[in-house]
Amino acid sequence: MDVDDQHGNWHDDFTTASQWEIFIARIEESIYDWKLPQLKISDNVKFRKSSFKVAGKLEFLEHNLQFSDTDFVLRYFYRNLPDPEDGNEATPPPEEKDESRLWGQELIESDILDDDAEKGITGVHSIEQWYGVSRFLLLTPAQSYASIVSESKAKLLLSSAKIAISNSKCPIPIFVQVHQPHQQYFLGTWQGPGMQTNFTMVHLRQAPKHCKYLTGLLDILKGKLAAISQSPAHSMATPIEISARIHFVLKDWPMNEWMQSPPDFELLHGQVGVEHIGKLPFGAEADPLREIHLLAQWRSLPEGVLVDHDGYSDLAPGLASRWTLEAHMADPAPGLLAKSLGRLLNLCVSSATMRQLLGDLVSFSPDNYVSYVDSLNALTEPKVSSWSKLVPSSFKSGSSSSSQGHNSSGPIPHQMLMTILYYLFPDADSNGPANPYPETFEKDEAPKITSFKEKGHVQFKSCPLDSLVWRLAIVTALVADASHGGLRSAAHLWHEVCQEMRYRWDHGITIPGLATGCPDLRSCLLYQKLQMLNYCIERRQERERRARAHKDDHSDSEFQEVADGSSEEEDDEFFECDNEVEQEPRRKKHQHSLWDKPEGRLSKDTSLMLIETNEPLYIPITQEPPPKTEDQRHEDAEILMMLGDDLQGSELRAQIMSPLLLSDMESFKAANPGSCLGDFVRWYSPRDWIEEENKLSPRMLIEGNTWQELWSAAKPVPASRQKRLFDDTKEAEKVLSFFENHKPADALSMLLPALLHAAINRLGEEWLEDLTPLSVFNSLQEKAGRLTMGLTPKHKEYSRFVDLIGAEETKIAQLKSLQEKFADDSFAEKEELLGTFLCDLLQHKQVEVPDGPDGVFGLKIRNMFLQAQKAAHLIPDGGEEKVNHSHAFPAPSEREFLLRVKACVPSPSSTPSPQRLYAVINDHSFRLSGAFSHDTVFF
Repeated sequence: MDVDDQHGNWHDDFTTASQWEIFIARIEESIYDWKLPQLKISDNVKFRKSSFKVAGKLEFLEHNLQFSDTDFVLRYFYRNLPDPEDGNEATPPPEEKDESRLWGQELIESDILDDDAEKGITGVHSIEQWYGVSRFLLLTPAQSYASIVSESKAKLLLSSAKIAISNSKCPIPIFVQVHQPHQQYFLGTWQGPGMQTNFTMVHLRQAPKHCKYLTGLLDILKGKLAAISQSPAHSMATPIEISARIHFVLKDWPMNEWMQSPPDFELLHGQVGVEHIGKLPFGAEADPLREIHLLAQWRSLPEGVLVDHDGYSDLAPGLASRWTLEAHMADPAPGLLAKSLGRLLNLCVSSATMRQLLGDLVSFSPDNYVSYVDSLNALTEPKVSSWSKLVPSSFKSGSSSSSQGHNSSGPIPHQMLMTILYYLFPDADSNGPANPYPETFEKDEAPKITSFKEKGHVQFKSCPLDSLVWRLAIVTALVADASHGGLRSAAHLWHEVCQEMRYRWDHGITIPGLATGCPDLRSCLLYQKLQMLNYCIERRQERERRARAHKDDHSDSEFQEVADGSSEEEDDEFFECDNEVEQEPRRKKHQHSLWDKPEGRLSKDTSLMLIETNEPLYIPITQEPPPKTEDQRHEDAEILMMLGDDLQGSELRAQIMSPLLLSDMESFKAANPGSCLGDFVRWYSPRDWIEEENKLSPRMLIEGNTWQELWSAAKPVPASRQKRLFDDTKEAEKVLSFFENHKPADALSMLLPALLHAAINRLGEEWLEDLTPLSVFNSLQEKAGRLTMGLTPKHKEYSRFVDLIGAEETKIAQLKSLQEKFADDSFAEKEELLGTFLCDLLQHKQVEVPDGPDGVFGLKIRNMFLQAQKAAHLIPDGGEEKVNHSHAFPAPSEREFLLRVKACVPSPSSTPSPQRLYAVINDHSFRLSGAFSHDTVFF
């Protein structure tokens, strides 16, 4: 800044900080904020599991800086301490030395001289692998277009960083990224008391011929030290240590061709992953394992032990001191189970109607209605001659479109459709059911929890295992495969199921695969609807059976006289109630006239007497409350809530709820002649009777009370002669209309809870606890259980859950692929060790091969490479003698070398400082990364 003094002369004000000084100050502030000057050698040792493996998770902190109109990001990379139970605690650090003089030297030296050739695990930064440092600062441009391509700018940034490190006494190095980001080109520096380290790099597309081998790299390191040393002959304080790692890639598996289990039935020809019609597919369509990388390693050997040049090399894989393995998987792809679920979810959003999808297949008139009922008769009749004419016969006469030559066959082939229908309705098979339902469905049981591995109780709102809805959901997912017609095939199957439901109701044939009794509200809506239809069929059968029995009883005599006490001995006939009626003792003399005789008595209440006649009170036979499905209860609740709380709404609500009360009053009057409202209230609602005052409660005494009005209107009619509260014909038609009027997509949505339950069960069958803890599976079960609780499935939540299933399915498929590759009788005694090895291979990037090249694992890997080489060179089986050990492995895909030494640089009297040269060579790249230190005091 220019300042004008008293004499009018201009001069520069050097007390004002420049942009460059401000930039350095900002770097120093970041170093102090992260408390880097307080680091010690003990902090660095904690991050190493051993002398050759990195532990802890790599994380970073960052600050934004600006210099010369360019935005930069300064990041501090470090590793979190691993958990103590992981066994990653390092050995106790050495005693601290004089840190006033060596506040960063030992940190740098411990990194540079450490054997970091093994840092190929997941999450290792390139700077860690190439330069060997564990903690470092990295200065990069904030925008990719502002890359540092000028050498002068790179040197300016490095000098600024060096000043900041020196001023702040930062014990870790700082790096600057230059050139384009994809080149991964880093230069660095560290400046401390008595020593300075420069980190340089060379990156070429092709390696020079003399640099492809170890001898050439040794010459480069010695030449570099000779160039910066005043006495090259005496610069080496210790021998050069050599570490090498050679990569071999295995891509072909001639002995283990990947394939899913083929189907063993004619239903799903060509679809892999399915072994049974009632089992969801599982696994990967293609081999998820892309490559296996074998890393043959030699660690910390002195110069002269290994010879590697153009004519000869000691770096044979079989002579390596250590083998490690990497499994490279193909890009994640949805497995068969996830694809089946996802495909069905996608079909659930379609708005196509049944007629749009199937056309003439669902068109009918009164004439052909009889025709298709007759055709379905063949499905449920016990004896049939052939199935070949069943489906076509349902569309013959009666349809104008069919008479014009239109094809009436559905998208599902006839034979496949018959196989499916026999599986869903095994009672129709004349040869005996091939897939009968469990006998437990004949009992009134709750839906079962199907996880055989679960801990704790997880409730699914779906259906019992292997029930009709369970089978229908699985089969629908299979036929909805794209190769079988997608939504059209699913609609065709649903149409056939609806026809079968209609036929069974018309002919009074119960539906198999369902628990008997009223609809279970703990199950999914579709299962409830089918239970309701089955309940209607059972009630119809019972009513018709009673009618036939009554007709048979009256066939011998057209008239029966009423004898003394006969009415009390006869059983009351009523289709809604149980037949087991407690017989009353024969009375010696009549207490009631013939027109006022008691009827419909169930049992005597020994504790109550009628108020007016003082006779015993009899409990009447009453009609059962009509069963309802969940959606019906939901509709009733909405109607009652819409009526409001005013007087008119309360009256309407009472009228809606009064039919059952009126029926019970009439049954009570028929069983207890001479009774009053007080008698009924004492039995029906004891809280509305005040025992101390022997009168009704104030609520019952209100003028215009519904109970009083109903009691006045009630006639003494036993339950057997009352109007049915539950009309099975009407309810059955409701269910059938519910099925037939639904769009195919809505029908598929009703199957989602059962299908999700079946998918979880299928995943549990394949679950591998060695790969993923059982707690993860239990968590998935709980999430699935919560998803099935809703009355209407939420497709987005189902889709997210399918992704979770797909991720676990992929992991299991990957492990099974590895198991197929390593399947061998030689591992019979080491199955547990093999399982652990394969799981670690999936969860970690590199896994050490037990017992090295000569162990059981090493011999198996060697044989895998040998078979691949034989297949590549078209060598027939039994020609192992033509492939010697040196040619059992392909040409290495990559070679890595690490050279380390302590040298007295720049003079023989200088303090020995660490030197390091790392080289990685492959067909497409050649990279040298060097860390060269020199003494800044004794030079």
